[in-house]
Amino acid sequence: MSDGFRKESGVEADELLACLATAVDAILAVVDEEAQLLASSTEGVGLPREAALGSSVYDLLPPHAHDAFRRAHRKAFAEGRSARCEVQGPSGRWYSCRLLPLPGSVGTSRRALVLARDSTEERVAAERERRLEERLVRAQANEALTLLAGGVAHDFNNLLVGIQGNIELSLRRLGNESPATPLLEAAHEATRRAAELVDRLLTYAGRRSPRRAPLRLDVLAREMLDLLRSGVCKKADLRLDLDAALPPLEADATQLRQAIANLVINAAEALGGQPGTVWVRAGLAAPSELAAEETLSARPGSALAYVVLEVEDTGPGVPADARRRVFDPFYSTKGSRRGLGLATVDGIARGHGGALALRSPPGRGAAFRLYLPCADPGSEELPLEPLPDAPLPRLSGRALLLDDDPFVRAVLRALLRTCGAELAIADRAPEALGLLARGDFALVLLDPALPERAGPALFAELRRRAPELPVVLLCGHGEEPARRTWPGCVAYVRKPFRLRDLLSALAPLLGDRSPPTDSAAAP
Repeated sequence: MSDGFRKESGVEADELLACLATAVDAILAVVDEEAQLLASSTEGVGLPREAALGSSVYDLLPPHAHDAFRRAHRKAFAEGRSARCEVQGPSGRWYSCRLLPLPGSVGTSRRALVLARDSTEERVAAERERRLEERLVRAQANEALTLLAGGVAHDFNNLLVGIQGNIELSLRRLGNESPATPLLEAAHEATRRAAELVDRLLTYAGRRSPRRAPLRLDVLAREMLDLLRSGVCKKADLRLDLDAALPPLEADATQLRQAIANLVINAAEALGGQPGTVWVRAGLAAPSELAAEETLSARPGSALAYVVLEVEDTGPGVPADARRRVFDPFYSTKGSRRGLGLATVDGIARGHGGALALRSPPGRGAAFRLYLPCADPGSEELPLEPLPDAPLPRLSGRALLLDDDPFVRAVLRALLRTCGAELAIADRAPEALGLLARGDFALVLLDPALPERAGPALFAELRRRAPELPVVLLCGHGEEPARRTWPGCVAYVRKPFRLRDLLSALAPLLGDRSPPTDSAAAP
């Protein structure tokens, strides 16, 4: 790119660079050791070529791009070999630059050729691919956790049935005057809390089917927040902005109460004990707004509109490196926490066909947004009725239990004997069919999660041999999915169950409903 070349060829350096740039689909330029622009194939990053020539490259690039170009420039001139960098121009587009030292020199000046190729679309595609890969990994992790949660639910719930059932039977035998009663009651409370922990894991994994009923999110949120005001961090100023004209949801009120509590407590803890504000908002959102969320737990199903509950804090926000794991179970940026709060909310959202999103601009707090599909038009809000508190029934007749867990078999045998009924027990399908052929049973109690997937085949055989025989399913994942998979059962009892709940399901099938006498309490 010397004066001699111009004289011999009659071609200006800029014109030559323009021709070459067209051939290689890039911007070509020549810079010297001071990073001055000596020649360019095109407009100088927004300036006419004549105005850009002679300027420093650092005057033409935005400040945040200086370091990357400076490192490549120094390497090219200090080591005399090719150097690369990625810089962002003032227009926001990205360029992949390569600096090539030019052979020869004019006087003592050395020069380098800069080849800058627009890499914006490649970066956008790479970022899109990275996000898709992250979502795929998350989906695979969710699938693995779902399988794990199913196994945990079956095994751990069976243990809880045995522990909880024996405690309840012992309490009935000992009475209130026994010195062991307070200890047993404490143990019974511990089993209840253990069951809640399993329930939270199942909720995260999407295996706890919500009991849906029409409800108003703004009413439910206001009710919960009145209770939470005294329980959250005392320095948190809890403020509400709830749209009173929201359409109803088809949702599980208990699960939504838990989601609201988890989000508000998480926001209050994010303040780190410092004074701050927690905003709770409820409003409507279109599907396009959900699709635009960057940090999203999962892609929900399609809905015409969503009701959004947003809980925002004025804390330090969620670090960028933590956002991709923020919805994972047992992950927490607060070292003393178990890390199930947001994971549970995520599971509740997915169980309702919605999603949980995070917005956290640097240094401006965090806003978690719970998207829930609106109910079908015409849904009316229904009050939830409490279950009646009936006495334990007196039973008669004979039942057949098929369950592979010895704790469940033992406690149910003791329970039915206590209430006056008989229970035949099998732990394998062939044994159960043999007992069924030889005996006269009023009903069958069946655990669907038998080894070797024997449950479905046995159920089909029961329907074939005795289509009128009532079957009660002892399920670990909720009534609605059990009804879909095992239609035709007369009752679905979720493990771990209270003895009173199980007996309420058996009473219509096993004799009269008079309370048992204390003399029948011995297992």
